[in-house]
Amino acid sequence: MADQRDELLTKAVECCRDRPLREITLRSLAAEIGTSHRMLIYHFGSRDRLLAAVLHRVRLEEQRAFMAEAAEGDRARALERLWRHYTDPAGEHRLRAFFHVLGLAAEDPEPFTEFLDSLNDWPRLLAELGVREGLDPGTARAEAELIAWTVRGLLLALVTTGDRDAVERALGSLRASLSR
Repeated sequence: MADQRDELLTKAVECCRDRPLREITLRSLAAEIGTSHRMLIYHFGSRDRLLAAVLHRVRLEEQRAFMAEAAEGDRARALERLWRHYTDPAGEHRLRAFFHVLGLAAEDPEPFTEFLDSLNDWPRLLAELGVREGLDPGTARAEAELIAWTVRGLLLALVTTGDRDAVERALGSLRASLSR
């Protein structure tokens, strides 16, 4: 059964990777990947949980190489890479999907545990870089959480307001605090 779930997820990732959420229904997705909507419900529970699994898989694929490259520098460079990656207009639909799933997980965390656990990737990287820069581990972790969640908040502001200038100014303040 796990193999079938993984196979369906792999096909769903390919179908959903470059499409906005509003275009994805269980029935249309099932037809595209050669299964039934009932099988998708059986394996994933709901459209939202399927989307969370898709998003998690896409994040894992994208983040592996991306995070390895970001780990080569310092926190300021990692922040720049994160920002450029997530504000690329070509990926805006994935950013919107991320916040959709994050909202669902905030309301009912249990079905989205895997997704929520994956949110530690940025803080972990930023904390490692902070320690490399000379911060003690506790301070490095606290600052990493602050940076990661501030950036996610700015990304949310960007997709909800569209005010790139205001968001970029706020990011500039964050950048300046890193250089102190």
